[in-house]
Amino acid sequence: MMGKKVVIAGYYGFNNIGDEAVLNSMLNDMRFFDPNIDFVVLSDKPEHTESSYKVRSVSWRELDKVIQVIENCDLLIIGGGGLFNSYLEYDGNQMLSYNNSLFSVFIFSLPLLAALLDKPCMIYAIGASNFNSSEAIAHARMAIELADICTVRDPVSVSVLRNIGCCVDKVRVTADPAFRLQNVSSERVKKIFFQEDIPYGYSVLGVVLRNWDFYGDPLRTEHEISKALKRFSNSFKGIILFIPFDTNTALGDLSNDKTIIARMKTYIDSNMVFSLEGDYTPSEISSIIANCDLVLGMRLHSCIFSIKNYVPVIGLVYDQKVKNIMDMAGMKDFLIDIKNINADNVYYLLQNLYNKRKEVSNYLLHTTDNLKKSALENAKLALEIVNGRKDIKSNTFSSTQYIKKIALKQTKNLIEIEKKLINSIKQYWHIIMLSGNLLMN
Repeated sequence: MMGKKVVIAGYYGFNNIGDEAVLNSMLNDMRFFDPNIDFVVLSDKPEHTESSYKVRSVSWRELDKVIQVIENCDLLIIGGGGLFNSYLEYDGNQMLSYNNSLFSVFIFSLPLLAALLDKPCMIYAIGASNFNSSEAIAHARMAIELADICTVRDPVSVSVLRNIGCCVDKVRVTADPAFRLQNVSSERVKKIFFQEDIPYGYSVLGVVLRNWDFYGDPLRTEHEISKALKRFSNSFKGIILFIPFDTNTALGDLSNDKTIIARMKTYIDSNMVFSLEGDYTPSEISSIIANCDLVLGMRLHSCIFSIKNYVPVIGLVYDQKVKNIMDMAGMKDFLIDIKNINADNVYYLLQNLYNKRKEVSNYLLHTTDNLKKSALENAKLALEIVNGRKDIKSNTFSSTQYIKKIALKQTKNLIEIEKKLINSIKQYWHIIMLSGNLLMN
């Protein structure tokens, strides 16, 4: 029996542990309800995605192939992850262009493609945050309007969408799919520690940092955290383990956690400080965090992994999303805004959390089940659409002005391409004629 065809688009194939955890969980949750679904994942590294998840995959950069798989699908899913923002460069002229190199432009174009191909579209457990481009805001509004349903991973994302002018009637709050990520065995964790030459059996403070130049003072943040960790290590009878969550070098230091880890290890300069050097799956990283006594986390999914494994965590707020998830878990007392960070605050909060670790762990044990249940709602809604149990919109929408602009831009772009092609052909024949005349002479 042929299964339903579902296309998934998100920030996949970029070596980001958090986003890969989201994809892993999405696939497992939907397969739980229907093991026969035929998935196609749009990825930056299709071969790696295919081998990792046993799915078909095509490059998000190849628009002709993207159109082909959407044309043949029963549902297009956009998500999860923090896809709705415009921190980086945004150029709407690249929308629906084969030459597009901007991922956010690509993401916002997908609901339009689904509408043009008369395919249902679900925006799945996304996060919405800072928008610095009016054009990106217009395209985000269009995307929300064209989708059949939208789920978001936290309540604040609803407010963000509302504030940029989106109609949020079809938006539901669920939870991040990664709350349902499965762990590997404790034996596998022991083996990883052995391979990395990390002593096993000690208390562990897991530290997950990232480079971030958009908020606060990056160098000051590093120095204040390193001073706090150095002070804490003097009384902490255990090891400090730095855990990279993103090793993609495409965006330089911004997306490569190993550079900040190297600097931090130099600052602290202790034989009880270690870092993971190998490449590991999201499930392995989640299991390593489960082996920690407490975590100092800047990456969103380091906080999610800690919460789901009942590990006490301090969230370093570089983006609203970190605060959002800690609030949802009832951990708002363990937040530090990096803009106001100082070594004393970090140290005292580490000491406080370590002393209360059993109490906090027990609290998380009794509060995170609801987050895991909410995360599963995403897959239930997707399957309702796939199986025709949910009403689908008729694709009549009020985003006509945006679609007209996009169509006009693409028409103008096509005209320019045709003009260049015609001129190139004329020049080619002119050269041929000149060559022929020279030969005759």
